[in-house]
Amino acid sequence: MLSWLRWRNPRRNDDAEGCILPQELVDECLSYLHYEYQSTHQPNDLMACALVCKSWSLAAQRHLFKIVRLGTTRRRSHIRLLDRTLRASPHLIQHIHSLVLYRGPLVKKKNSINIAAFEKICNISYTHLESVFFLDGEITFTLRYARALQRLLSLPTLCQVNLSGTFPDPAAFCAVWDRCSPTIKHLELHCRNHIQHDLHPTASHSSASVALRSLKLNIYSFNGVDEWLNHDLCPFDFSQLAVLSVTNPTLLGIGRSRMIPALQTIRALEFNIGMFFDENQLIDLSLFSNLQFLRISFYCHPHLTAIALDTLSTLVISSAIRHIVMSFWPTNIDAHWQAVYDQFDSKIDGLQLQHLLSVGLEMDVQDYTCMAEFFPRLHSRNLLCRSDSGWFERRREAYLQ
Repeated sequence: MLSWLRWRNPRRNDDAEGCILPQELVDECLSYLHYEYQSTHQPNDLMACALVCKSWSLAAQRHLFKIVRLGTTRRRSHIRLLDRTLRASPHLIQHIHSLVLYRGPLVKKKNSINIAAFEKICNISYTHLESVFFLDGEITFTLRYARALQRLLSLPTLCQVNLSGTFPDPAAFCAVWDRCSPTIKHLELHCRNHIQHDLHPTASHSSASVALRSLKLNIYSFNGVDEWLNHDLCPFDFSQLAVLSVTNPTLLGIGRSRMIPALQTIRALEFNIGMFFDENQLIDLSLFSNLQFLRISFYCHPHLTAIALDTLSTLVISSAIRHIVMSFWPTNIDAHWQAVYDQFDSKIDGLQLQHLLSVGLEMDVQDYTCMAEFFPRLHSRNLLCRSDSGWFERRREAYLQ
């Protein structure tokens, strides 16, 4: 390729950089290094490419700074280096689209981001930041951390927020969301409130309401987050929600007034039926008038199996549902489990859903090969297929494009 380009573009006397490659070709070639960099977090190849020539340097910089991760395997010196680099070369800030911040015992203490470094990172004037991921393993999410994070969440370019941590201070939790940008479309919360403080907002949101398109909640028990989401002063609006993933839908309060508009807009739904599931609040899937994709994950216990079957029974023949994914844990093939699989095969087949295109079993290829024979009805109708664990994320991305 390079030889052909040199023949097509012989070096001119005024060409200080030699062969000129089309920028699109450079970007395409370096994109493969970018994918490797994202999986290995080893930027050596991209850094070497940045030294070749100006066009390569620009492309490499875009990939090197597209996703910035701090607090994982990076030492604190790397945080200081990033700060100095961005101050010396502010044009690099435009390449930062995602910021991933780790702190706490999830990583070695020497890598943990202290409050001074955290504030310094949050105070950078990001111009194209779209996603913020904050993963906190310590029970020290103070008001000072919340106010620093608040600056990031107010950026007008932001569209995705993933927040994970424990909040012993309810004031800190509520402060995070004050002045958050109305451009946020996707929210993931993996929050814990072990002290069981009241997380109700005490003041109205200072900016426009935030109309979410996607919401993912990883909460297993009543910890105040569910009450906060259903509070009238919560900044988030669910009237345009298209994708909902929740560990336990009974915690979210599907039937509450703030969630009622979402029943008409949700197109993809994912939830677990596990030990914290409230059997007295069965989810009526017929309420979701535009539901097209459903994923149910549950622990295979006789009591929970009955709940899952009853939940599926709420789907009506005219439902818009097109794809159902079942995730069984554990997956076994003894006589008891064969009977369980037969119940699901019979139940879904008997619903005679008009628009159903597939029923996916979320498992690896080897397990699926063994399990498929226990779903003869769905298999005979060419509905049965294998699904992997990335199904829901891909579906979410398809809806949010």
